Amino acid sequence: MKAEMGILAKTMGEYSKKGLKGVLHKVLLKTRKYVFYTTKSTWYQFDMADSLTRIDNMFGLDCEFLVSDKSTLIEWLKVNHSIYPWIYFEKEIESAIRNDHVFAVVSHKKSFVGYIKVGIGSTYIHDFDVNIVFPPRTAFVYDTFVLPEWRGKNVAVYALLTLADYLKHRGFERILCHIEDWNQSSVRTFSKAYFYPRNTVRFIRIAEMGFYVLDRRRLYRKLEPYVAG
Repeated sequence: MKAEMGILAKTMGEYSKKGLKGVLHKVLLKTRKYVFYTTKSTWYQFDMADSLTRIDNMFGLDCEFLVSDKSTLIEWLKVNHSIYPWIYFEKEIESAIRNDHVFAVVSHKKSFVGYIKVGIGSTYIHDFDVNIVFPPRTAFVYDTFVLPEWRGKNVAVYALLTLADYLKHRGFERILCHIEDWNQSSVRTFSKAYFYPRNTVRFIRIAEMGFYVLDRRRLYRKLEPYVAG
């Protein structure tokens, strides 16, 4: 009932601002997304075999790795997702807890600065709305976040290199991530942290059937064969 009242309130608000035409346009856009959806990203890779560069920590940051107990970060995500809507998705958090994902939390003098969410094994990817199973010794970065006041200070680069060192000492061989083409700030960050582009992946969903196009020529129903290579 509460959800229905919320939808009604939003619809009435849209109607008061844009009239019936505006309401119908919004409904059409939402319906189209369920019928057809596509997104294109570049996948990046970091190889542990390469020598890790010195980690610059000029601000005296700390990085803590949460595995079995992620409750402190999860609570922060819940409280702040109204400000930053992309940081908390229930399916993502459920997958992280169920599969012992690693959350790297960056702080400065015990004050929160940012985080990295790292998938191990089965990982829910929100952009595709699917779970992908990554092979052993492969980690997958599926979310990075730095508070606005700390951006532009290479905090994410420090966190990524610290994460690479942490994973290398635990037998991991590579880290993958995918970045949508519009997100050039993330492209610059991961490039600074020595991630290199591997392939482009376009995800296409028609009704309930999804598939992937790699480098405009190879078609997959699942990404597991790709990430295993």
